[in-house]
Amino acid sequence: MLKSLKTAVVFFLAVGQSLTASQANAIGPTLPELKAFKKLNQRSAHQLPLWCNIGDIVKFKPETFPDGKVILTALADTDGPLNRILLGDGSELNGSISLQEPPIARPSQTEYPSLIAFMKSKEGILFLRRFSLMIGEKDHRRVLLDAHVKFDALGSDLALSQLNFQISVGLLNRLLVLEDPQNQVTLLYPLGVGGIDPGLITEGRVHILTPLFKNGSLHKEDLISKRSEPKYYRDYPFLPVTNSKGLRTPVGFHITILSDEDWEQRGPSYLNRGFDSHGCMRLRGQDLKEFYQSIRRGASDTVPVNVDYFIYNRTGPKPDGRARSNGLLPIQHPYPLNDRSYQVVTNVAKKNETPRYGRDPIEHLVLMNKKSGRPDYSKLVDFSADLAKDLELYESLEEVK
Repeated sequence: MLKSLKTAVVFFLAVGQSLTASQANAIGPTLPELKAFKKLNQRSAHQLPLWCNIGDIVKFKPETFPDGKVILTALADTDGPLNRILLGDGSELNGSISLQEPPIARPSQTEYPSLIAFMKSKEGILFLRRFSLMIGEKDHRRVLLDAHVKFDALGSDLALSQLNFQISVGLLNRLLVLEDPQNQVTLLYPLGVGGIDPGLITEGRVHILTPLFKNGSLHKEDLISKRSEPKYYRDYPFLPVTNSKGLRTPVGFHITILSDEDWEQRGPSYLNRGFDSHGCMRLRGQDLKEFYQSIRRGASDTVPVNVDYFIYNRTGPKPDGRARSNGLLPIQHPYPLNDRSYQVVTNVAKKNETPRYGRDPIEHLVLMNKKSGRPDYSKLVDFSADLAKDLELYESLEEVK
C-alpha cells in the first residue's frame, strides 16, 4: 500500500516540454453546453438543491429551503423524533444529511420522502440511514411533525460495505458526484479544480490543468488516510486517480492548500471553489473525510472515475450512464462558485523571447499567478489524462520503498 509520496503530487509537465496544438484534442465544451450551463446557474439560484448537506443549503441558500432550519432545530432536540430514529439505537451522526428526493407539498404540510444521514454504529460500522420527515404548522410556526426510517425494498440502513460507488466530476461545475445508482444513493460535494494554461504548456491552446478522465478509477490500495508530507496536506486523506491505461497519475483529491496563516484563519471548512490548483481536485475537510471513508469502506476495491467539463444526466446504472449526449444535470451545489478570479500559468519569458512556462526550484510546480474574472470557457480544449501518459508529460512519482 502506498504510504506517502516524496514529490508533490500535482499535475505538471516535464522540464521544457510542451504540447503542440496538433497534438491536443481541440473539442472542448460545446456552445450548446455552455449556454445550458449559464441557464443552469441562473435557475439554481432559486432551486432547492438535492443530494448535498442540508447545512450547506441553510447557510448558503436559505431562501430555497425554509424548512432547513426546522430540520436543524429538530436535530438539536435530543428527545425529539428525529434524534430517536437516528440515534435511538446507539448510532451517531458521522457526516452529512442530504435530501435524496424533492419535497412533496400537502395541505398545510410538506413531506420530505427521502433523506440520507451518514452514520456510525456503536460497533463502529459506517452506514447510510434512509428516513423521511413531515413538517407543518403547529402553534403558528413550522415544526417537525413526524420522522420515520424508510422501510422499502432497499431497507432503512445501507452499510458502506454494500455500496458500489461511482464518481463523476464536472470541471466547470466544480462539482463531484458520488453515487450508487442501484441503491439510489447520490451525494454532491463542491470542488476546487486546476488553474488555466493560456497556451504555454499546450502551445497556443487553452486548457484546465486538471485533465479529463474517461474510465479512470480510484484504487483502495493507493489511498492515503493521513497525508503529512508536504505539510500543507495537514494529515487529511489523499486519493490519487488512475487513468484508463492503468497509470496512477499525479492528480488526486485532497484538502484545500493553504499557508499556515490562512489555515489558522480559515481552517478545513474553507474551499476556493474555483480554478486554483496545479491539477488536483480540492475538497473541504469534512467532505474529504466522508468521501474517503465512502471509497475506503465501499464494496469495490476499484471505483470508476469520470472527469469531464460538466455533470451529465444519467440514462443507466453503469459508470458511462452519465454521457454528454444526455444533456447537463440541472443541479448545482449551494457552496459559492468563485468566478471573481482564477490561477493562470505564468509566462516567465523575457521581452522578445518566446512565451514559456517555468517551475519553482523547490517543489518543481508550474509557476502560476492570479488573474481577475473567470476563464473564457469557449476557448478551452480537451486535455486527457491518457494523452498525458502517452506523451510522458507527468513528472515521475517516487514511492517510499
